[in-house]
Amino acid sequence: MLIVFLGGCEKSVDQSQLQFRTDQFGNSVAYELNSKTPFTGKSLGKDENGQISSESNYVDGLLDGLMTTWDAQGQKGIEMSFFKGKQDGLTTTWYSTGQLQQAYHAVGGEFEGVSEGCREDGSVEWIRCWYKAGYLST
Repeated sequence: MLIVFLGGCEKSVDQSQLQFRTDQFGNSVAYELNSKTPFTGKSLGKDENGQISSESNYVDGLLDGLMTTWDAQGQKGIEMSFFKGKQDGLTTTWYSTGQLQQAYHAVGGEFEGVSEGCREDGSVEWIRCWYKAGYLST
């Protein structure tokens, strides 16, 4: 009987153990220190108290998947989706109070669709901007 386990073996490193080099296309590519192979796995950033302040996922050195940041109180600040190093999908930001600040979509690194924002006091007045291929449209 052969048992194969998938998942759970993702490499995780402290963000300070990564260095970034620019490739021939202008992309910032992550490598572990002293490595010649682009990094695949998860990086964790920590604040001065050792608390996790960011988590990023990389495939072949490029951001791929969710990137999340937290403030010193543990409140989520930003959550962004990436695909092959470019913003792709929903990005959401929050004020330190936990109130939604902004939400927008990107496709291939360009704004696409509606960008919605809210004032810090939680007022229901939203800012709406339509983007098509990264440009404000009417």
